[in-house]
Amino acid sequence: VINTPVERWDVALSPQLLSTVIMPPESLSISGLWNYAHYLADQGLSNGRYWLAFWTKVLQPAVTVALVLMAISFIFGPLRSVTLGQRVFTGVVVGFTFRIIQDLLGPSSLLFGFPPLLAVLMPAAACALAGVYLLRRAG
Repeated sequence: VINTPVERWDVALSPQLLSTVIMPPESLSISGLWNYAHYLADQGLSNGRYWLAFWTKVLQPAVTVALVLMAISFIFGPLRSVTLGQRVFTGVVVGFTFRIIQDLLGPSSLLFGFPPLLAVLMPAAACALAGVYLLRRAG
């Protein structure tokens, strides 16, 4: 048995930080995601998942506006040439396609190394541009 002197190991772990570590990024608040992503960057650790969750939450209102623009273009489109059932079906297909693209681009940004901001912003921007185009075309 060897006796060694007791040494103190100071670690910058707080109870708040430990509670953040065990929670999935999607359940953290915007400020919690911001702080923890910066903490991980300061420690030299990967923080892509937290930035993806951060930008998803921050840009959610913009995504909603883009989808509303698309929905309005379906409502004010050609009124007599397209039935209501076709409009609803097209809207559902566009919504599912949007969701699938959004769900694929997020992890792809982490895998291929492009910014998570682009992964969240690209589907919303494409949807908004398509909605504006369809509204202008409708007159």
